[in-house]
Amino acid sequence: MRRHLWIALTGQACMPTATPKSDGTARFDTAIESTEDTGLEGVDAKQTMAILSTIAADFSMGAIATIDLETLEVHDALAATSGDAVVRTAEGRAIVLNRLNTDTVRLYAPDDWTAPLIEFALPDLANPQDAVICDDRLWVTQHNRAEITAHQISSGLVVGSIDLSPWAGTDGAAEAASLVAIDSTLWVAVQQFKQDDGWASEGGAIISAPCSGGDAQEVLKIGPSPGLTASPDESFFAIRTGLYGPPDGAVHLYDRTSGTLTELLTEEEVGADITSVALTQTHAVVITATQDWAYRLSCIDLESRELTQGLETSQFLSDLTINQAGQAWVASRPGWAAGTASSGEVLVFDPTTCKSLLADDSAITTALNPYNLAFL
Repeated sequence: MRRHLWIALTGQACMPTATPKSDGTARFDTAIESTEDTGLEGVDAKQTMAILSTIAADFSMGAIATIDLETLEVHDALAATSGDAVVRTAEGRAIVLNRLNTDTVRLYAPDDWTAPLIEFALPDLANPQDAVICDDRLWVTQHNRAEITAHQISSGLVVGSIDLSPWAGTDGAAEAASLVAIDSTLWVAVQQFKQDDGWASEGGAIISAPCSGGDAQEVLKIGPSPGLTASPDESFFAIRTGLYGPPDGAVHLYDRTSGTLTELLTEEEVGADITSVALTQTHAVVITATQDWAYRLSCIDLESRELTQGLETSQFLSDLTINQAGQAWVASRPGWAAGTASSGEVLVFDPTTCKSLLADDSAITTALNPYNLAFL
C-alpha cells in the first residue's frame, strides 16, 4: 500500500564538517564516524578510499583518481581509461569497465595503479555496464548483447554465461544493465531498448539466475528502462524506472523474499526525471533532473516516507554512491543548463538530513571531471 509522502523543509542535527585546504581541496575537521547504521556489520574490511573515474569534457580520455575517506586527500591521474569508464569494486579489487568503443575490463590492486592485475577485451561494441564477483567469478553485463558473461578472475577467460535471448528485442540485444548479487543469485535489469528506432522502449524486466550459471527466469516485468540498486539489507533492493522526458518513472523497493513491490517515489510527484538512487539501511537518496537540466538531491526516510530536499544545482550530477560509513558521495561535472560551472567536483552529504558534510559547501576537485564512483 502506498504511504503519503511528506516534504521536510528543516534539517536535523549538524554533522561533522570539512574545511577547504589552501590548495582548494577539502578536509574533515574531525574524524568522521558513521552517520547511521548502514547494516554492514558483516563487512570485514573497513573502506578507506573512494575510487573515481574522471573524464575530459569532450569524452576524449579519462583517468582514475582516489580519495582518502578520512583526509579527503586526492591522488589524481593514477591510470588512463577511456572517455567513458565505469568503476566498481569487489573482494579488494577495483574493476574498471572501459566503454566508448574500447570495451575492455581491467582489475587493479588498490595500492598499485601502474598496471592492471589483468585486462581482457569484450566483443566489439559490447558496451559493458556493470560487474560483480559472485561464486569466485567476475560477471559483466553488456548492453549490446543478449547474454552476460562470467570470467575467471585470474585470467579474464570466459568460464560461463547466462542467455538473455528470451528478452532480446528487435535489435538482437537485451540491453542488460545493472547487477545485484545476493546469496549466489544474480539479479539483472534488462532495459529492452529498440536501439535502431531512436532507443524507444520495448518493455523492461528484472531477471534472476544462479551465479554458477544456468537458465535465467523472469522475476517481473517493469519498465521502462529499469535499473537496480543494492541495499545494505539484502532482503530488498531498489528498482528505478523511467525514460528521459515523460513522467513515466518511479523508484520501487522490491522484497526478494516475498516478491512484494512497494512504490517509494514517482517522477510525477517530483516533476522531474529520477536519474539515480542509493540506499542506506534507513534512507534513500535520489537525484532528479528537470528537462531544463536543473538537478536536485533529495533524501527519503524509508519508514515514514518523509522527503527532505537538498542540493539544487545546474551541474550534471552524474553518479551517486553511499559508502560504508553511510555518507552519500556525488560526482558532479559541467552540465547543459544555463549557469553551469566550467569544472566538476565531488560532494558529500548526510542521507538523513540531505545536508553537505563539507564546510561552507566546499568540494573535492580532480584534474578531469568526476564521472563515476565506488568505494574500497
